[in-house]
Amino acid sequence: GACTFSPPKGTDVSYIATITPSEGEKCETCSVEMTLKPGKSVQNTLVLVEVQSTAVITVTVGGQPCAGKQVNFFVTGELSEVIGSCTTETNGACTFSPPKGTDVSYIATITPSEGEKCETCSVEMTLKPGKSVQNTLVLVEVQSTAVITVTVGGQPCAGKQVNFFVTGELSEVIGSCTTET
Repeated sequence: GACTFSPPKGTDVSYIATITPSEGEKCETCSVEMTLKPGKSVQNTLVLVEVQSTAVITVTVGGQPCAGKQVNFFVTGELSEVIGSCTTETNGACTFSPPKGTDVSYIATITPSEGEKCETCSVEMTLKPGKSVQNTLVLVEVQSTAVITVTVGGQPCAGKQVNFFVTGELSEVIGSCTTET
């Protein structure tokens, strides 16, 4: 937008025009000096640019930062199209800076790998220009299980103790269970 200034003084007076950026903006050109002569017009441009917002997403597995996890971002309500993604680094974090826009709501999601499940696999956030938000997506390890059935004469048998060993180390029982009906 443009505005017009008519100076109260007469001839050959120098002026400075300035602008103060709003939140989420910064100056590319925030002031311009000009000399106004009677009957003449000058045109100048002050330039503001939008400062991008940033989302920092940390992924943890079992309470520890996890590298190499892909985080996908969607515009809230438009979950059919991934608009961006990032992969976590050794500190478990990755950064997403969305396309320009003000006060846009996004959802960050992660898909657990085999042997993991979600505790917090998505988070919704509103990104405002020039602001940074931090969120954590939490995965937990799924414990492996073995179900052992003991049969006698083709029928399940209750009350039998089953011992577990590490292969090649039969001297140490690492766990046991008793069969039930």
